[in-house]
Order: sequence, then C-alpha cells, then structure tokens
Amino acid sequence: MHGAPKNVYKTMSIRLIQNQSHNEPQHLSNYAIVEKLFQNPVFIKYFPYFAGLFFLVLFLSLGIWQLERAQEKTSLFNKFDDTAPYKEMMEYGLVRAFDRIKVSGKYLPNKQILIENVPRGGRLGYFVISPFMISADGSTLLINRGWVAKPMDPENLPSISIEDKIRTVKGHAGHLPKIAIRTDPAFAQQDSWPRIGRYPSISEIQNEIQMSSLPIVLLLSPDSEDGFHRSWKPAVSGPKTHYGYALQWFAFSLAVICVVAWVKKGDFKSRTI
Repeated sequence: MHGAPKNVYKTMSIRLIQNQSHNEPQHLSNYAIVEKLFQNPVFIKYFPYFAGLFFLVLFLSLGIWQLERAQEKTSLFNKFDDTAPYKEMMEYGLVRAFDRIKVSGKYLPNKQILIENVPRGGRLGYFVISPFMISADGSTLLINRGWVAKPMDPENLPSISIEDKIRTVKGHAGHLPKIAIRTDPAFAQQDSWPRIGRYPSISEIQNEIQMSSLPIVLLLSPDSEDGFHRSWKPAVSGPKTHYGYALQWFAFSLAVICVVAWVKKGDFKSRTI
C-alpha cells in the first residue's frame, strides 16, 4: 500500500463520505428541511398570518358549536317544562329524553328496586324503581316512582307496596341516576324483595329482575297516584354553561385578531423605517 497512487486514497475517501451520508438517520434530513424552511424569509413573513387564520377558524367554529349546544339545551329544558298533553308511547316511534309519554299496563310489585344513597334536602333516601308491564305488547318499562326518605333504622325499609291492577301511567322519558365512580357491584347478594342497589344501570336491573326492559325510564308525573316525592329536573348542564364556553372561544378569537394585527403593525413599521 505504500506504493499506491494518491488518487486511489482520494477515491476511497470519497466513497467513505458517500456511505456515511447514505447512513445518516432520516430524521436528521427531515430536521434539516424544517430548519431550512424556518430560515426562509418568505415563510417567516407569512407564517404568523396562516397560523392566525387557522386558530381564528378553529376558535370561531368551537364558539358556534357551543351556541348550537346551548340552543339544544334550551329546547330540551323547554320540552321538560312543556304542558302539552301526554302522548301514547307507541305514537312516538322513537322516544327521546324528556318526551311526555303515557302507557297502559300493570306494575310488577314483586320485582321492585330501591336505589340507595340518593340525597334530597340534606337527607339520604331511595329512588323507587318499579317494573311495569305494558298491555299493548307485553314489554317491560322501568318506572321511577320518586324519592322516599331512608328510615332511621336501616333494617326497616320504607313501604313501597303497590297493586298490580291495570292502569295508565304518565311522565317524562328519562334515565336512571348516575355517579361518577362506582367500584363495587350495584347489587350485593340478596334473597328478599325489594332489592337494594347502589346506582345500578338498566342492564344491571335487568339482570337482577331476570327480565328485559325498554332502554328508558319513565319519571312518574307528580300528579300520578302511587308515587313518592317527585321534583324532576333535567340532570344535565343548562344552556348558560354553553353560552359561557362560547364567550370563552370568541374571546380567544378576538385575541388572535389582536395578535395578528400587532404583528402586521410591526411588519409595516419595519418596512417604513
């Protein structure tokens, strides 16, 4: 190798450099492209305006969406306060939350559920959930008959007996109460009725009473018989919450406009100096 021509070493060095460049990680070349892009004066000049436009459209869209949600909640609350006549559930086809419905059938008094630890007026009590067999098709509807206070002696359950005669019940279509976190099963092992549950779902009640039911709960109207304390209110945030969120997003939009205007003003000054 001592007698090798100098151009041989030069060729070997060039090949070595080429091989090293081919073995460079792809992310390094991508980084170089991004770095070069941010060094481009045209990109630097117009990037704040494109970014501002993006965030302006985003924040305006979110604000408009919150206004639409507020309108939906207003409609929902108006439906709950509506005094229109109750309609047969079968006439609705698809029953929605807070629809005013009525249905004929009979209670199943031997399959009732007490949902425990429901607070009302500083006291704990139960929601009384009674299965109701609909005469028209034999399906089962869960009816929340209202709230009853928990006796001082936990061994003495409140009296919730009811006759299984044919009747017509009415109320709002609703849901079962929920809690954020529940680690234990809704129902402990029990042999007697009524069964006591801790915020069960409809499917858990179905498993407990060993029968299927419709996926809604009827909140028994305050003027219906065989009920307990009933002061139903929509268990959702009101329209004011969404108006507040909308104001927040529109404020962000205004802030974006101010920032872009400030950048534009600075760019104009730099060109006139």
